[in-house]
Amino acid sequence: MNQKIFLLPLALLFSLTVSAQPVEIRKNGNDWQLLVDQKPFFIKGVVGHTYLEKVKEYGGNSVRIGSRKEELDKAGQLGLKAMVNLPANAERYGFDYNDTEAVKKQTEKIIEIVRNTKDHPAVMMWSIGNELDYIPGTKPFNPKMWDAVNDAAKAIKAIDPNHPVMTVIGTSMMEIHHPQPDSR
Repeated sequence: MNQKIFLLPLALLFSLTVSAQPVEIRKNGNDWQLLVDQKPFFIKGVVGHTYLEKVKEYGGNSVRIGSRKEELDKAGQLGLKAMVNLPANAERYGFDYNDTEAVKKQTEKIIEIVRNTKDHPAVMMWSIGNELDYIPGTKPFNPKMWDAVNDAAKAIKAIDPNHPVMTVIGTSMMEIHHPQPDSR
């Protein structure tokens, strides 16, 4: 009987300490503030899951990493917050945003990752893909890509209202080829 009484408070303590902290982006006058657990948070971070100890040693507080539990656990052990990359494919690598079945499967995979990872205490926010709009040269990107990102973001927020959702953009058609001035 005494063992059962001892285990219950221990289980409650563990469940409280491993839950995700609410993260929000709040407007304050003309400024925006990232809040983690209702406290201002200024991101000092890097991309990648290697050298996390160095990130912490050099004063970093966040990383952009994948969704693997080992990566998130390591970040969390070091007190780092994670912007979690979610797998969304780019057209420059052959993905076709006109293929509704492929887009559906991609979104389902994203939602599965979020559902399985959203309560990890290291999660700070979600990042859908990486520079999905970037297509070298003057070839336009498919506007349906933005619809897919938006639909994925809405689906994420439906199951995880506690973390912001974003995407990293490239340059796409902003990279217009102008003749360079003659440097002679």
